[in-house]
Amino acid sequence: MSNKADNLRNFAEGRINTQLLSSSPSPKSTFARMIVLEVVSDPNKDLVDEVRKTTWQSMGVSNMSYADILPRNTIIAKRVGEDVDPMFVFPFFPSHLSMPCKPGECVWVMFEKPENDSDMAFWFCRITEPHISDDVNHSHPGRSFEISSSPGTKDRMKNEKEGTAESADNVWHELRNGPVVKQGDDRITARENVILKGEDEDVFEKLITQTNASKLMSYEAVPRFKKRPGDIALEGTNNTLIVLGTDRTGPLEKTKNESGSIDIVVGRGQTDDTFGKEVPTTSIKDAKGKKKGTELKKELNKSLDIKREKEGDPDFKNDRSRILVSQLTNVDQNFGLKSFSESLKTPIKDSSGGDAAIVIKTDKIRMIARSDIEIIVTDNSLREAPNKKKIKDETSDTKKWASIVIRSNGDIVLTPSDLGVLKLGGDDADKAVLCSTAIVAAGQVTAPPLTDTMGGSLGVQGAQPTGVFAKKVVLK
Repeated sequence: MSNKADNLRNFAEGRINTQLLSSSPSPKSTFARMIVLEVVSDPNKDLVDEVRKTTWQSMGVSNMSYADILPRNTIIAKRVGEDVDPMFVFPFFPSHLSMPCKPGECVWVMFEKPENDSDMAFWFCRITEPHISDDVNHSHPGRSFEISSSPGTKDRMKNEKEGTAESADNVWHELRNGPVVKQGDDRITARENVILKGEDEDVFEKLITQTNASKLMSYEAVPRFKKRPGDIALEGTNNTLIVLGTDRTGPLEKTKNESGSIDIVVGRGQTDDTFGKEVPTTSIKDAKGKKKGTELKKELNKSLDIKREKEGDPDFKNDRSRILVSQLTNVDQNFGLKSFSESLKTPIKDSSGGDAAIVIKTDKIRMIARSDIEIIVTDNSLREAPNKKKIKDETSDTKKWASIVIRSNGDIVLTPSDLGVLKLGGDDADKAVLCSTAIVAAGQVTAPPLTDTMGGSLGVQGAQPTGVFAKKVVLK
């Protein structure tokens, strides 16, 4: 049995002491671990609600004197493992930066004057939990001590015999108020090592189902993202992610130089390879697996025997929505556009060393402008190889530009360059358009009728000037 398994089992059986769940008050220190009981998202609404304030008083909040001046994102929290009253804890960071925080999670708290037993405290962020319990959507601190996640040799052999090892059905995912021990034919919470003193074993289940803050939360399974050491990753609790890193199309691997990338993505993990195995329930169960509480399918199984190697990795084909800004990438190859782009009459190919690119991919795209929209392609000859730093003046010859302009007056202007034409119907369009000089007025187009070589007119009586061919448009 590993040291990790030993420690978890010893702790669950009450044979070791730990500061996290110590039954005696810890000495005053600058930092403390506290469990979030409630989050005050809108103080203005809460303050006018006397019922809400009465609830806070009934909870025994120790510093109620601050109730009328609470900043947004204040929490009500209680020290881990101590029989003390909960208190208001202000956010440490200013309103420019608001960290996520949900009932039932454990956060770092700093006291302004710990030696004087100050009632002024500030919370920083959720505490990072061990791998078996840390979850971006919601981390339950008690999960860190679940002995079933690290079975001994005897239990592993039993699980393999029963066929539950590969599926990890033998691992318990519950919201208990502390480590679990077996008592007769049942599993109970070890009362001597509870996380929240004086509370029931299902207090954490109530925190994420019955608190006011929980009613604003959406609990769901979110694939775990693995970042490169140099990346900055900003991950939301409901499958939103911004990564400032380098060009990446899948698993972790070294990439080329000068390939800086900003990847904004929502809805990762749309396949079994990139999602993982969802946990069937997080309610408290008895020894036979019968549920005692509410079923909350909110996370993925973290057992190593069912690990998905590609879980959380970028998936340019199936991720729901993405904006990619890249300094150097093979854009058509990565997004499955290569065969289409190269099938054109004038093929479009990725440069051998890659290209700078911005890609938007989703189900529906809306671009809304109050004045005008311009889509412009400048002279392609101005583009340098990615490793060259020379800068050229792209305004040198606008006659080589192609553009689409949508104006506020309602006009839509499609303009090919002097060396190009407007093709309608396909890249192989080759039919000329015969027309006459247009007269545009009040949003309407009129023109004199065409006449044939025998002097006959089309659509009107009487002789009219002969029509002309359009110079910049071909049809298919």
